[in-house]
Amino acid sequence: MKEQGVTVTTGSVLLSVAWAVIDKIERDAMESGREPSYYVFYSPELNNFLEGFGYAPPSRFIVYLSPYDGQDDEELEISDSVKLVFRRLEGDGMSYKELMESAYKIPFIYDSSLLRKYSRNTDQTGVEYMLLYLSDSRLVYLEGERFHVSIPFVQSSVASLHTHPEQSCMLSHADVESALDSLVSGAIVAGAVTTKCAVVLRRRNLVTEEDFIELKKLASFLRRKKLDYRLVQTRIYELNKKMESVILDFLYY
Repeated sequence: MKEQGVTVTTGSVLLSVAWAVIDKIERDAMESGREPSYYVFYSPELNNFLEGFGYAPPSRFIVYLSPYDGQDDEELEISDSVKLVFRRLEGDGMSYKELMESAYKIPFIYDSSLLRKYSRNTDQTGVEYMLLYLSDSRLVYLEGERFHVSIPFVQSSVASLHTHPEQSCMLSHADVESALDSLVSGAIVAGAVTTKCAVVLRRRNLVTEEDFIELKKLASFLRRKKLDYRLVQTRIYELNKKMESVILDFLYY
């Protein structure tokens, strides 16, 4: 019987909180005509974790967000664990851009032992695993097949990671297409992990049509049967210089 289940981790809680703030900013930006980069937020609890100084997440996060067209200190419950307070911030906030640059790292900082556990299983058996971080703080893990795992589309996933063998820190064409679908639907990050590294597509902003097309081209390029690794690296380097809303990133954790 294949292994599957649901759990809650430090990383899954923090990702859900970060995503709730990101989602609120992006929705408000689309409605108001502002750019998401115009927004600033501050949360004593969340900021500590994003800077790598947190331990056990609290059951409730208070997040201060600016700008807002209403009254200062107006409150909004945006999830069971997040209360948003609209307030004009003077110099002590974190920008939307900084949040996007920090949030995608959460699984690799706070759930690294879990990611390595399933990656080691893949090294030993060839069976790949999927880990889906959901907007309600849950983490779903699913056992796939040898050197393959079907990536289900889950509307509420804020991050999706699957395991690869140690020597395969690269995305296939199918990985790129599935990750792109996740990002377009609002996920922060999607990709593959091994015991030592990860290769991911991560959002910097709402996915633009131009970047969507470029990533579709990359997926087509990766369909080739014989690929020179240096050629792939050059293609990715040039693509990252061109794209504004998404980046293909390599991490060692």
